[in-house]
Amino acid sequence: MLHATSYGPDWPFTPTRREKKLTASAVREVTAHYLDLVQAGRIDLRPMLTHTFPLERWRDAFLAIANQGESGAVKVAIDQR
Repeated sequence: MLHATSYGPDWPFTPTRREKKLTASAVREVTAHYLDLVQAGRIDLRPMLTHTFPLERWRDAFLAIANQGESGAVKVAIDQR
């Protein structure tokens, strides 16, 4: 992924179309690999979640993220079961 790490004369960093395409491709590939690991049971996401909401309370889930300072939410899941 591309990151601008200095505030030099090129700030703000604006990636080219090719760089954006390469970055998006890499993100998709890494995300797919990560989700495969989760599905295989090699990564347990439960300890990372601070809040879980049933599907019918999806609005509360979004509000928890929007108001992280008040809710203490770090990672929020919506359980659709």
